[in-house]
Amino acid sequence: MGYSKSAWAKQLGISRKELEDRTKAAGFEHTEDFYYATGGTGVMPKTPEQIEKEQQQKITDFMGRYQGAIAKQPTMQDVWNRVAQERGLEEQRGKFTGLMGQVGTIQEQLEKTPEQIAGETRGFDVNAAQRARLEQVRQGELAKTLSPIAKAAEVAGTGYNLALAEAGNQITAEQYQQEKELAPYATEAELLDSALARQVTMYTTDKQNQLDLMLKRLANNQAISEKELDQLNQLALLEKEYELKKNQFDYERKFKTASEDDGWA
Repeated sequence: MGYSKSAWAKQLGISRKELEDRTKAAGFEHTEDFYYATGGTGVMPKTPEQIEKEQQQKITDFMGRYQGAIAKQPTMQDVWNRVAQERGLEEQRGKFTGLMGQVGTIQEQLEKTPEQIAGETRGFDVNAAQRARLEQVRQGELAKTLSPIAKAAEVAGTGYNLALAEAGNQITAEQYQQEKELAPYATEAELLDSALARQVTMYTTDKQNQLDLMLKRLANNQAISEKELDQLNQLALLEKEYELKKNQFDYERKFKTASEDDGWA
């Protein structure tokens, strides 16, 4: 004996009006036919086209939010410029470089002192001892000038290297923070790939649990029927298809991310 529309609606937990609307939208004339076509769920199974459309929509939505999160983060070059300015790295480097330049100039003068003295005394009655004495005096004066400059350069170099190290630590910390902020997107991406792959291949978590249970029985040398063995093989093939599809989604998403980052999109 057939059910009435009200009975079918009650079976599905919806109103009669909603049942009629669903039946009509699905292209069925009788609510009973609609009920059995949906497997008693009241919801028509999705077509491959609908699944593909939903899949692309989810990926587009994810990529939009992911790219938006990246766009809000400063580039590492911007971070470096800010940190360098905050710590006065350019000024410290300039001071250190300037002092080292002075040290180099004086050292060069020290090295050239014998040659300069020889040129200055050429043609004069100056013996070797007198020339050596002139070199000693000249180099002594240069050494007095060099000593405080060299010490200042050493202090400036130590300060600059310390500031540089601290800046590096700060940048590393800020880079870690950026990666931490993007970590949830990486997790979401993995879950999205898995969910889409399951939807496309119909490899549900229930089927995965069935496969795991049967494999465990085999590992424990428990008896398994020929029908169950056939089911195991089918589930194993389905799992392989799921893994391939998940990897495909992962590759496509990463390729799209790289393309947009490089300005290809």
